[in-house]
Amino acid sequence: MSATFGGSTFGERHQGGMFPRFGREAEYTIVHVPGGSTTIIQTAGRTADKLTIEAKCSSSELTALIGKVDTTASLVYSGGTRSAYLAKLTPVEVGVNGAYFVTLEFVGR
Repeated sequence: MSATFGGSTFGERHQGGMFPRFGREAEYTIVHVPGGSTTIIQTAGRTADKLTIEAKCSSSELTALIGKVDTTASLVYSGGTRSAYLAKLTPVEVGVNGAYFVTLEFVGR
């Protein structure tokens, strides 16, 4: 399935028919009271929504995506369309026929 980020195209890779979605988690700290039987959970709300996409791209698509790290743009993928920040692109693996396989990490905006 084809996806785009800020106009740069890449292919989404899916394992077993699973399609990626933005996830959410709480921001918290767990503290165990020494010598006691109580655990204290301190919360500070929730973190931003995050999404990881396994992608397949060509050399030129990879170059364009590398240039978009640390930018916010429109992400169009199997889960819909959303404004997102491209936080990370790793690792780059070279496959057959000049294909590159990368992991893209987005933060929802």
